[in-house]
Amino acid sequence: MIASLKELAPDPFAEDCVVEPRKSEAAVPDLNQEALEKLIAAFQQVSPSQAGKLPIQFITSESPGFGKSHLIGRLFRTIGEDATRVYLQPFVDPSNSWSSILMTIVQELTMGESPDEVYPPEGEPDQLDSLASGILVNLLASCFELGHISHDAPKQVAGQLRRGELDCMTRQSGWGKWFDAEIDALIPILARQLDREARLSGETTAEAYLRVLLAYIRDRSDYSTRQLCLEWLKVKSLEPDEAASLALPRRAIVDEDATREEIKALSRARVFDLCAIACRHRPFLLCFDQTEIFARDPRLVTEFGTLLSELFQNAPNQLTVITSNQAIWQQKIRPGFDEAHLDRIAAPIELAGLTRDQACDLAALRLGTIGFLQSEIASFLDPDWLETVFVTREIPAREFISACSARYAQLRSDDSSPLLPSLPSEAELAPEPSLADYFEKETNRVAQQTRRLVFNRDILQWLFLEVAGASPDPPFAVGAARQQSRNDYFPVLWRDSSGASLHSFNFEEGNHHRRWAAIFREATRSSSSTEPVRCHSIRTAELPIVPRPNWKVARPDYDEALSHGFRIHSISGEMLVGIYAGWELYSRACQNDIPVSPDDVILYLRAKLVQWWGTLLRQSIQDLSEEDGRKKKAYSIKPSARSASPLKARPKSRRPLRASKTESAQSPEMVKAVEDIVSEIRFISETELSEKFAEATTRSLEKSALIELCESSAKLQLHPHPKNFVVQWVG
Repeated sequence: MIASLKELAPDPFAEDCVVEPRKSEAAVPDLNQEALEKLIAAFQQVSPSQAGKLPIQFITSESPGFGKSHLIGRLFRTIGEDATRVYLQPFVDPSNSWSSILMTIVQELTMGESPDEVYPPEGEPDQLDSLASGILVNLLASCFELGHISHDAPKQVAGQLRRGELDCMTRQSGWGKWFDAEIDALIPILARQLDREARLSGETTAEAYLRVLLAYIRDRSDYSTRQLCLEWLKVKSLEPDEAASLALPRRAIVDEDATREEIKALSRARVFDLCAIACRHRPFLLCFDQTEIFARDPRLVTEFGTLLSELFQNAPNQLTVITSNQAIWQQKIRPGFDEAHLDRIAAPIELAGLTRDQACDLAALRLGTIGFLQSEIASFLDPDWLETVFVTREIPAREFISACSARYAQLRSDDSSPLLPSLPSEAELAPEPSLADYFEKETNRVAQQTRRLVFNRDILQWLFLEVAGASPDPPFAVGAARQQSRNDYFPVLWRDSSGASLHSFNFEEGNHHRRWAAIFREATRSSSSTEPVRCHSIRTAELPIVPRPNWKVARPDYDEALSHGFRIHSISGEMLVGIYAGWELYSRACQNDIPVSPDDVILYLRAKLVQWWGTLLRQSIQDLSEEDGRKKKAYSIKPSARSASPLKARPKSRRPLRASKTESAQSPEMVKAVEDIVSEIRFISETELSEKFAEATTRSLEKSALIELCESSAKLQLHPHPKNFVVQWVG
């Protein structure tokens, strides 16, 4: 083996599951090609004029590890920019199912327009740019062709618009400047045309959608405006000045005191409307993965079946795909579906395992990424070793990858010869990974996905509900239960170890002062009830501090809640990595991807979090700043220095760059500098890359910022490593 690779090259078989389908590896020829072709054929049946009712496609396999998530990645790449691609994972609260689905759809719309991009480079278009431009440009072109807007050469101008679709509505373009000058006259014309072409729910007007989409694409560097558009799409209430900046009337803004059921209905309608207005652009491809998690709760199964049925019935211009392992589907999910729900699902598309030839192709692909020569690949794939692996004609891809990883580790540790030695004896094989090993692997994965380290209500609620209430004799939460209320202000209720003290938790992403004033009042009321409840709000570091400095109406309510024990806790990036890694570990256990039960994962996480939860319940006030001689108070989780992060992950994460910087931290020049360094060395540790980057640019970057630079380049690949991350040149 090449000496330099022997020291630094990562195990090419370390990744045995797909975390992000958009980054899944190249496919082995012919493996599950028939399944892919069936999905493509189903997608080709989607019609803009069709009012839903396309059968839901169902991908399944006899056991875990056959490549269901990998197939979704292949489907995304094959269909490419002919679809708006959305990857959906399970919701955890049946009462918030549609809000969760809508939140994920909007987040997925900010993914790269190219199917090979997870996140677009700074200033480049994302999927929502494409959707918004396609809708506006095609509506405008149609209005010229139909004579709704006068022009001497309507067909020529319509063609010109469509040829420059993606950029012709930006503020800097000629069409954009013309549109600005005529916007008050043009928007109503386009809205009437959209109403004629799309079947909207009636909850939101066509004009409101067009104004928000136009605001989003006007200037890709205007982060604040684009964030407001995303908040509106997620059915979040906006302040009056925020709504005015988008030219939205009051009736287009959700009420700040909307009930749980009202938010759910609006979110459902928003999903249907997004599919409907996309008839002027391209279809949606909605892929639900990891559905085995629903099997943990019959209520989730029932809600999932209802949700799928409503998508089938009411969401036009889309194809829905779901995945599940056969055993869990047959035993726990299918029995919870109504027959009417099952009738909407097409015949299962069953995945095949790897044949021996396909396995050799897969191993060769992975070994080739770290520079193995053909002779070394042939030695690695020793026929006698393969005989021990393939005791049946086909095996799951993950099973083969795990066997290769064990073999690679043994061969790499043998320093007696640069050539690959023979298969080690069974006694020499590495022991089965522990739960702690699996957790560390997930923290390394999650730490690389810095832009996903943002508020996720589903995961946070799962943490405080399922993980907190996992043990019958915990030191803090004797019981954790869902708390049903009209406004869903505090959906989780704890009773601590004394049995007398109650705690309730709020998971609010929004920043509307009136909704927060209502939350503050509810916290005060709860603390003064017959059985007092101390209230907490859980937020994440990238969200604005609450209360805001200009909140004069809500301030008295906040001060009163504060005096009654109310606390707002902001979870740090490092802690968030650990929490989200715990969720990923739990997800894998639910899918039987690892030989650990979901209950064992929850108990493991709970034990690690005992001290952290105790700190949270005894939270002390942290002064942040002064305003008009009066201290503003906010709260952040501060474990003791002795164990500052019970779910510590490497590398330390921080607030995502795109959410906190107006100046681009991923400029093309900086990305190019990193690419130049890595291309010369091929493999480089993150520590060495950081040093060389500082030498080349005279700029030092935090580790998470350097990771984001690497993530933004299609020519670089990150690998977990025992000491730090390794960056590989793949361009």
